[in-house]
Amino acid sequence: MKGKAFLSYKVDIRTIDEHAKDFDELSLEDQKRFLYECLDKNHLYVNYSEIEDKEYGVSEKDKKLNRGFYKV
Repeated sequence: MKGKAFLSYKVDIRTIDEHAKDFDELSLEDQKRFLYECLDKNHLYVNYSEIEDKEYGVSEKDKKLNRGFYKV
């Protein structure tokens, strides 16, 4: 997630790294919940103006769906 995800501004990577062993001790559900909370939810979608950016990996199927939706 550190390399690919859009993390919330509230996330302090150094603190998380320091407590990595605590993360390992959490249940799978708690690990999922923690990781979800680290994400910046504003980046869970790609703006239409950026769907051609290869960084986001938007499939041709999704691009076609968006073009149809926006009548472009």
